[in-house]
Amino acid sequence: MEALGEEDVLDPNPDIHALFCYYNSLYFSAALGACSVSWSNSRMTRCAGVCHYRRSDGCEIRLSEPLLKFRPTADLKNTLLHEMIHAFLWIENRNRDHSDHGPDFQRLMNDINCSSVDDHQRPAGGYNITIYHDFYAEVENYQVHQWMCESCGDLIKRAMNRAPSASDCIQKVKHHGSCSNPYCHWHRHKKECSGRYTKIAEPPGYEGKGLKGLEVFFSPSYPLNI
Repeated sequence: MEALGEEDVLDPNPDIHALFCYYNSLYFSAALGACSVSWSNSRMTRCAGVCHYRRSDGCEIRLSEPLLKFRPTADLKNTLLHEMIHAFLWIENRNRDHSDHGPDFQRLMNDINCSSVDDHQRPAGGYNITIYHDFYAEVENYQVHQWMCESCGDLIKRAMNRAPSASDCIQKVKHHGSCSNPYCHWHRHKKECSGRYTKIAEPPGYEGKGLKGLEVFFSPSYPLNI
């Protein structure tokens, strides 16, 4: 494959496939040959990137077109490298937990951030791969469907008209089950308040179902994994 030129550093719309191949060779010893990268559809508005693991050795990285299209190119590169680390840990260690940003992940993250290897794609300020992204303004821009708990005032925002429900449990515990995950807002709200959520806002002219009260709960979108 032809090497990327110096001018690509300033390209506001870099070729993500070329970047993937370049980084794979430079930072991952070409271990990600069974993986692919693509842009997401317009509905991926909660996270900047995801890594879908296949039952075989490969995986598919998807980058959020809605969140990254208005961000600097450096954010795209940091997001891609973040997901490539997840892919590498799957290929090498069979670690398919996308929420795992433990010692193995952080070691690779810090190695790339601090690397002095010749890299013509390195942003001017260097790489800044992080565990969580801070694209909160972009995320909230798409969260036009809103629900509020009538009891405690907990406000829920979403990009799609999908009412908060038991399916939002982090551990996928059924409605009457018990979730032990301390980050599961759905069960925490159920235990501490268990109030009724009512839809209070939606896009002007939206033709979906109206502002109906629903006895449902939600696990919030923050912090967001890249």
